[in-house]
Amino acid sequence: MPEFSVVSAFSLLPIVDLSNIRQPQNGISISTSNSCRRHFASGDACRKHYLSLAGHSTPPFTPVQCPFGLTSYKMTINPHMIALTGVIPSPRLGGRKEREIAKAHPELRVSMETFAKSRDTIVSAIKHLAVLEQDAITRYSVALHEIRKLNRTVKQTAERLCRTSSPNDPDNAKPAYVQIWKTSEIMSCQFDIIELLANENLTTLPLKSPIEIYRIFDKCIRIFRPDGDQNRILLRSSNGYSPRILACDKTFSIVPTVLIENALKYSVPDAPVLVDLDRSGTNCVITVNNTASLNESLDNSIFDRGIRATTDIEGSGYGLYLAKIVTEQHGGTIRFATSNKTATTMQCTFVVSFPELKD
Repeated sequence: MPEFSVVSAFSLLPIVDLSNIRQPQNGISISTSNSCRRHFASGDACRKHYLSLAGHSTPPFTPVQCPFGLTSYKMTINPHMIALTGVIPSPRLGGRKEREIAKAHPELRVSMETFAKSRDTIVSAIKHLAVLEQDAITRYSVALHEIRKLNRTVKQTAERLCRTSSPNDPDNAKPAYVQIWKTSEIMSCQFDIIELLANENLTTLPLKSPIEIYRIFDKCIRIFRPDGDQNRILLRSSNGYSPRILACDKTFSIVPTVLIENALKYSVPDAPVLVDLDRSGTNCVITVNNTASLNESLDNSIFDRGIRATTDIEGSGYGLYLAKIVTEQHGGTIRFATSNKTATTMQCTFVVSFPELKD
């Protein structure tokens, strides 16, 4: 799905995202007028106009006059509801304010043919981009499949070496073998994330596999636990609780991968990451706690696409967004909270809940 910035790039006329109302952006042929900018900045009349337009039952692409005499046209480019705006239509809608603004800004006069052309240009461009995107995903999937096969060979070879070196505890095999094994496992996790980023339709796949939550999180912790520091990440289960849920094999592992990697990445040095499993009614609940540097701006917006917790640490801003949509795919919920610990640190808590599978 295209971002609004992509949609707006193809608009001939000034444009507004009706789900995130801000000052109209310039069109290719007509820029946002000084009058529009001044009125938008001086009060809330413009914002109310766009809010009304967003909720209006008028059919799409019907002209609606703003309080200052200019005209807006609502249209939908899934998943966006937008407005082509800030112009004077020909024929006019009428009224004193329209006459005044037309006299002050003759460059804003636009024929219905131009409106239709702007609409058709956007629709055509987005359809073409969708075709290109699907083609890229198809080509990408083939390439990713080949890389996965190579990494799987590395992972299987490293695992055999570890089990040969230390049959009773492969994690304590020769450090070089264990490092190769862990690295290939982490690469597998990253491939899952990359694939979902390229094709979010994977979250529409059915839930077919009963899985044990404890085993999945335990495996992920073993992969990401720093070498020589067994207590850096601790997995605890209330009274040996080991629930099962119905899952999608293709996507579920992204949830523990992202939460544990995120907790480690943003944790202060040497502070433990605690993962707890417990039951709440008919749901199994996973809580991930870590201690991070104080950042009072953090809230549940970190689950939005492209939002990063901080710019001080490398990251894409997509991991927690993917964890959220995969959690929702599995009928679960995910939330985030913080509490101050010291003058410079805070506790970060992720709480994920899934419907438990009954025997």
